[in-house]
Amino acid sequence: MLQKWQKRELSNFEYLMYLNTLAGRTYNDYMQYPVFPWVLADYTSEMLNLTNPKTFRDLSKPMGAQTKERKLKFTQRFKEVEKIEGDMTVQCHYYTHYSSAIIVASYLVRMPPFTQAFCSLQGGSFDVADRMFHSVKSTWESASKENMSDVRELTPEFFYLPEFLTNCNSVEFGRMQDGTTLGDVQLPPWADGDPRKFISLHRQALESDFVSGNLHHWIDLVFGCKQQGQAAVEAVNTFHPYFYGDRIDLTSISDPLIKSTILGFISNFGQVPKQKHHREATTAWKGCLLPGRPSGPLPVLPPQPASSETFSRSESPKGAIGHIVPTEKTILAVEKNKMLLPPLWNRTFSWGFDDFSCCLGSYGSDKILMTFENLAAWGPCLCAVCPSPTMIVTSGASAVVCVWELSLVKGRPRGLHLRQALYGHTQAVTCLTASVTFSLLVSGSQDRTCILWDLDHFSRVACLPVHREGISAVAISDVSVRP
Repeated sequence: MLQKWQKRELSNFEYLMYLNTLAGRTYNDYMQYPVFPWVLADYTSEMLNLTNPKTFRDLSKPMGAQTKERKLKFTQRFKEVEKIEGDMTVQCHYYTHYSSAIIVASYLVRMPPFTQAFCSLQGGSFDVADRMFHSVKSTWESASKENMSDVRELTPEFFYLPEFLTNCNSVEFGRMQDGTTLGDVQLPPWADGDPRKFISLHRQALESDFVSGNLHHWIDLVFGCKQQGQAAVEAVNTFHPYFYGDRIDLTSISDPLIKSTILGFISNFGQVPKQKHHREATTAWKGCLLPGRPSGPLPVLPPQPASSETFSRSESPKGAIGHIVPTEKTILAVEKNKMLLPPLWNRTFSWGFDDFSCCLGSYGSDKILMTFENLAAWGPCLCAVCPSPTMIVTSGASAVVCVWELSLVKGRPRGLHLRQALYGHTQAVTCLTASVTFSLLVSGSQDRTCILWDLDHFSRVACLPVHREGISAVAISDVSVRP
């Protein structure tokens, strides 16, 4: 993954998500939520200049050292701890953290379930309006220079999800001291008040040449060699010992009060990610672009065939492409209303017949291994996905998502049995996709909604906001687990 990132086969966003996942951070845990860096320092200009280094935050320094004055104060605190505490084991620069449950919930408070989570963490009500996340500019100023107890970084949503910046649910957060009702997040002038423009420019900043050439410094601070030890001390990057999971052995603490106090401390203030040494990246980058590294963000695409000759005549799709699977040696493709089944990709599942049946066949030939007529009871099938060798999910005009179990005997198909019917859509389901990595299924419908389903428990997780038109295609990134 490191080599792919260096070759620009992975975007900066994708590589950061990979590192977060490797360090045990996940969307499923507010206390271990993926952490992303502030990358910009300019929240006042009318136009954002991504060619000017002064536009960007200093990625070689933690948030507590973005200004000389602030760095000096935290350095003095580190030196004075011995006098105050009388215990060098608690010597550190910061008593708060750059990522915690309350930080995550405060950023995303305008979207459920984060709205409810924030209230729960605040004791059942919202915080004072002026202290809530209401302005990107003021939050940056607080975290980078003004507030000694604020060293927060960002969440991944700042680079792809404009909805979290708007109070689309009209939640009553209260009024600020100047009388302003707290609603949408105030954006920098260069965003022109448009959350989508803010996200677009912010993502461009993350993928810019400047950030690409300096991001390894921040990675060293958060995930790598400057996270702990003497290197962290020199980088003004040490936190209270409770923030480091490998320094506190809770099993050795017999006093339940002390143990619960420590757990409460960690719960409120966050925890440092598991350390992943990144010296190789630092050595490779040396603060500049690698030779031959293209400038600007590039899309991550699967290898493309040089010509149609990549497919043999017997394997050539007989119509519009419906499913493509890139393998190490070649690219496999089948026509519309047909998909390839893992893990060998040598079998196909096809639908769309007049009698509403479905068939299991062999890739590269017209041979039918088995016909399944029990799908006919659910009407016309419009889409299907195969998350695992024995699980097939179908849906269509009935608006019901059907999870089927493909029974195999010595590797040969023997039948297809309904395992679970999932109800939620009101009109035809037109597209399906699944993530094996996160056991997640997403269905898109003509009713303009997308529903997220848990494939482990076959339960509904969430319904995405209503789209402007009926949904025609859905996809999930296994890196960011966001559809």
